[in-house]
Amino acid sequence: MPSHIDVRGASGAFYRFRPADDPRARSTMSGNYVYVRGEELVFLGETDNLMIGAADRWQEAASAYGADGIYIRPIVARATRSDEQRDILRAQTPPMNEPLAEEAETEAETAALETEAASVDDEPEPDLCAETDFDLAIPEPIRQLI
Repeated sequence: MPSHIDVRGASGAFYRFRPADDPRARSTMSGNYVYVRGEELVFLGETDNLMIGAADRWQEAASAYGADGIYIRPIVARATRSDEQRDILRAQTPPMNEPLAEEAETEAETAALETEAASVDDEPEPDLCAETDFDLAIPEPIRQLI
């Protein structure tokens, strides 16, 4: 098992994780953790206690996805943990993670816009040169001047 792995986020930043069995990495601190299969991320998680939380879904990861390693990254600040997790999940799609909510919203918005654009394309454009439309567009005082 490598002494560490560097996981790249969408921002281009690299986040260093150490093996969970490394004495330097054993900690009751909060932080992020990853399950890996070789060099592939299987799951990225966040916990308030790395000694307990990092093992929460290990059995599922090992049996269903062939995960063979747990790496941890101690981080105290919850906001920092969340920011790093979002950055990594924007760049990678581990099979055990749900898509980011903002990405799901963006996909839904894109689909709605495409549907709206398709329905607008189906509507006939009004004939702006038709005499009746032209008469309706001119206010009565101006029409008297013509």
